[in-house]
Amino acid sequence: MNNDNPVLAIASDLHGHFDHMIRTVNEAHPKALVLAGDLDLEQPLDTVLGPLNSDIEVFYIHGNHDTDRIHWWENLVSSRRAQSIHGKVVDIGGIRVAGLGGVFRQEIWHPDAGNPRYPTRESYRQRRPPKDWDLPLKRKHHSSIWWEDYERLFDQHADVLVTHEAPAVHRHGVQALDDLAEALEARWHFHGHHHEAYRAKSRNGVTVVGIAQAGVVDQHGRPLFGGLKRDGTPWSLGRPARNLSSRGRRGPQARGK
Repeated sequence: MNNDNPVLAIASDLHGHFDHMIRTVNEAHPKALVLAGDLDLEQPLDTVLGPLNSDIEVFYIHGNHDTDRIHWWENLVSSRRAQSIHGKVVDIGGIRVAGLGGVFRQEIWHPDAGNPRYPTRESYRQRRPPKDWDLPLKRKHHSSIWWEDYERLFDQHADVLVTHEAPAVHRHGVQALDDLAEALEARWHFHGHHHEAYRAKSRNGVTVVGIAQAGVVDQHGRPLFGGLKRDGTPWSLGRPARNLSSRGRRGPQARGK
């Protein structure tokens, strides 16, 4: 790695398509790769990452689809090479990166509906014993956003926030994530989930970058790989990201959730 290499490569919504991402990241040779959820792992993550240069650190947050199948979840969380940064802040090459995986669900907590129904996992276990999952929580709620994780980040500081859900600049985004970015004093907010490549300024001045399906960007939001179309073929890297800065909360139409 030299001074021209990015510190971070951030990829999202790979949905089982890893070859383009791994080639792109090996060529860019950042200090670290951050995976922003929805990997759909048919094999253990460490196996998938086998061709990735061994000196590239790997961090991840989970997406909503990572709990769709038991083995997808187990193949993610059993990784020894990759470190989860969900609900944490880590220092990567001098950049403080905060992570918040999953999505808001009204059964647990959706900020637009008011206070959390279950602020902690323990409160859920006590009031709603799981019936269909051999872990302490109903399967899908391993990818729900819990108030306890959100609150834990609120008093910390980060330069970059990586979430799976979108903030309010996206038409399906959530203001609570803008509030979190502001509390963290983050300058950049990267997210996936909606398979949309765009760049915008939030009302609090944070630069928001949406990542395309299987797209890869660096820590400045510059595309390293433009992502995949619905038919699995790559987008041209020259395809410009949408600029939503003048559109307020109304962002791009969601796809592929």
